[in-house]
Amino acid sequence: MSVASEIKCARCDRKYSAVRARCPFCGAQRLGRGKYSDEYESTRGKMLLSILIMLVLVVAAGVLVFSAPALEEDESPEMSESSNLPGEDGIQTDEGDNFVEPPPVIDDDDDDDDDEPPPALQSATILHNVRGGQSFTGGDNPEYTMSVGDQEPVILRTVPRDIDVVVEWSSSNPSVFDVVANSPGGREANTHAAGPGQATLSATVDGEVVATVLVRVRAEQAAQAQT
Repeated sequence: MSVASEIKCARCDRKYSAVRARCPFCGAQRLGRGKYSDEYESTRGKMLLSILIMLVLVVAAGVLVFSAPALEEDESPEMSESSNLPGEDGIQTDEGDNFVEPPPVIDDDDDDDDDEPPPALQSATILHNVRGGQSFTGGDNPEYTMSVGDQEPVILRTVPRDIDVVVEWSSSNPSVFDVVANSPGGREANTHAAGPGQATLSATVDGEVVATVLVRVRAEQAAQAQT
């Protein structure tokens, strides 16, 4: 069925489009719907119908064109559900663009304390005969006296006191006295008088002599043994 029906000219009996008001062949004016036009077709109605169909097609095409980007930007149902899960950037709520910052991660390890250097040894002093309360905390040349055969306990006092050190004891002349550590780390030791004379008792920490004391040994006990 054509968009516009045809009619026959009443004069020349030729068919022409019903849109025309006159016959294109003889110029006769059209009278009514024509001699042989379809009785049930309305030319004007077909024209309006065709225009309406064209408008509908144009509108439909425009809707498809403008709605295509929106469809691409929409997330799939799976993505929408998973977007509420916590991620690296935060937790997405139902509002879409609102994000909740994830809770801060609490580090139980105190990195600042780990980076701090251990305390340094500030000073050290050799104390002798600790049980008797005698010590050498003053003076530039501390010393103490023993008799041959005597044993004298000594201890190294450090500042700060709780510093972790390993002490090595030594005698400058083992024939006068010798020294042996008797505690873990060597803070405490025993000196044993071997013969008359004098020698230096040294306490060494990390290869450095930190304290010294002069030890004098008398031969009194040896003289009493001869009598």
